[in-house]
Amino acid sequence: MKYLKMTCLVLLSVTIALAVPPVKLSLSLGAQAQNAPYRAAEGRGGAVEGKLAYPLTDKTNIAFHVSFDHMVLQEDTVILEWDWPYWDERYIDWLLTGASAQEVDSISRVLEYWRPDSSYHGVFKPRQWMNELRLTLSADIKFPINGSWSIFGNIGGGVSIYQRRLKVVEDWTKVFTWEWDSGDVAGDLLTGDDLENYLIMMDLHDSDPLTYRLDTLSSVYRLTYDYHATITHFAPDKNGLKFYLTPTLGFRYAIGNGIDLDLAYQGLFYLNIAGGSVRETFPVRTKSLVWLGLTFNY
Repeated sequence: MKYLKMTCLVLLSVTIALAVPPVKLSLSLGAQAQNAPYRAAEGRGGAVEGKLAYPLTDKTNIAFHVSFDHMVLQEDTVILEWDWPYWDERYIDWLLTGASAQEVDSISRVLEYWRPDSSYHGVFKPRQWMNELRLTLSADIKFPINGSWSIFGNIGGGVSIYQRRLKVVEDWTKVFTWEWDSGDVAGDLLTGDDLENYLIMMDLHDSDPLTYRLDTLSSVYRLTYDYHATITHFAPDKNGLKFYLTPTLGFRYAIGNGIDLDLAYQGLFYLNIAGGSVRETFPVRTKSLVWLGLTFNY
């Protein structure tokens, strides 16, 4: 319900903004990166932004920004942090058959599982990303250099409506082994299922010896086959709101009548003014964005 109310508020704000002809409309594409490790060791992605600016003076404007950010996050311990009941209480417990909390944490940290008899081997690959819809209000100022070039900057603040997502891709290998007594094979003494399995497996070995591996060096004929499977689990999303402050500094070049090319750096500093789950689930403290865009002057 709260996200529905927020969406309605955004639509109302955009409608009001569009009702008054804008003096400047900016459209930009950006690249972003986390400034320093926090929960995630690394975060990178892209962004798009639209901005409506209205004049206060010849050199200053007030502007409303709508941005969409997508960031891929690298975090080895993300499964531990996620607090995922299905994973902790059902899935890993099923794998380890009554595992303790320490064993579950070990699997989630090491991201690999070996069955004691080596017949199963699993490698867990978490994939984490975050989407943000950011709404920013800023005060802009411009400093002309000459007829074509100018420096501009702004300081603003806003709210991020974010969705943090996680999936775990599992690569599993199960080792299948068939064995026959070499004396029974040599004497044509195999019967029933043993004979049927032997004939099938020998045909497979003859057609693909690298996949179906045969060992005849001992008194036992042993054929081994590795079966590979990939499984993907999706964790429940983490959603919330996060407030931030943001300064921007850039260069503007007039490329035509009423059209400017902008290149800018933006820093984002997220505020820990909300407690509880919002602080715990948001993985980034600060990030940097580089923007390239066009400004249309009306």
